[in-house]
Amino acid sequence: MVRKKINPYRTELPGSFYRRNKRWWWKVQLPGEIKPKYRALKPIGAKFATTNFTVACEVARNLWEAAIYRMDPKNAKVVVTNVASLVAAYLNFCDGYYRDETGNPTKEIQEVRYTLKPMTEVFAALPAEEFGPLRLIEVRDRMIELDWSRKMINQRIGRIKRMFKWAVSRQM
Repeated sequence: MVRKKINPYRTELPGSFYRRNKRWWWKVQLPGEIKPKYRALKPIGAKFATTNFTVACEVARNLWEAAIYRMDPKNAKVVVTNVASLVAAYLNFCDGYYRDETGNPTKEIQEVRYTLKPMTEVFAALPAEEFGPLRLIEVRDRMIELDWSRKMINQRIGRIKRMFKWAVSRQM
């Protein structure tokens, strides 16, 4: 009986993970880039790359989802599996919906982008169906940390709710 070796450092993410000076790095070509780059896998607020592989995978997943979020959704078919892909699909919808009589984009498109940024910073890789009221409270707390006013936070939470209502109406 031959036992198969299991690699504990294998992930479903593209690219390759490697260690340099006991810290994790990732070599990958993100969507929209021309060639692969070396990236230090630093958690939010950290000065140096992490020494923990599971944290490195989570940081890499967030980088991957942020790259998908920045992609032009008109050129790529977006499949809603997580919060980042849902946000990308909603922004694509907003670009066509929020137009004035002459066809110029309104201010609401930029407001939606500002609103969804704190949510994607924290929950980009989270499956969309797992985002619930407790996660919304965490997003609200993040907005409070950013020192936004109560009125602005309430407006932006309303926009987030509107995005999820839109997604439900489209059976996403």
